[in-house]
Amino acid sequence: MMSILSGIHCGGIGEAESLSLVFDKMPSVNRRKLVNGRIGRLVMDQAAGCEFEQANFNAAVSIVGADSIFGSLTESFIYEIRQNSGKSLSDIDWAKKLPATGVPYVDRIAVENVSIEKIDISAGQRIRLFLNGFQFDDADELDGYFGAGRHTCLGKAVSVKAWDIMTSILKKTCKRVEISKVKYRKSDFLFNAPSLVEIRVRNV
Repeated sequence: MMSILSGIHCGGIGEAESLSLVFDKMPSVNRRKLVNGRIGRLVMDQAAGCEFEQANFNAAVSIVGADSIFGSLTESFIYEIRQNSGKSLSDIDWAKKLPATGVPYVDRIAVENVSIEKIDISAGQRIRLFLNGFQFDDADELDGYFGAGRHTCLGKAVSVKAWDIMTSILKKTCKRVEISKVKYRKSDFLFNAPSLVEIRVRNV
């Protein structure tokens, strides 16, 4: 999907050297150089067919979107299957909004002094919000995964539409699915984007 939207194919989802690791603070210098080099070649290949600014934009859309949307769709699928153990895919009341996110946390800088739940936060202080720590009682609150106001995620509409398409197909599938194994990239400290989801499929 992201390859079609951006016009760039960044490689297979789940690869150890995902280009989105450019945003991660944890990789070694050598791994960062490797990822930066791949991004540079990607942009230059794109620039051969369009303006350099457009090439940069296409690369950014692909790199930012691929792992975050894939992770959110996959984590939501895993969540729904585990919440509906033993049910046929066609019998599951699939959430209308993504019930889980592939973006485990966001960092923000406080612009003013504030106190939240008896916790004092100073202006200029860095705050890390762990999104998967939330338990939403109201489905409307799930929009919180995408931020609010000017911080609303640019990929929200695409993510929601992708989930809607995916679940509409699953609703027509009369099979029982069980999650047997989930593996994550050991080197990825940025996204919850599984490198492997192994399932068992049974007839109803």
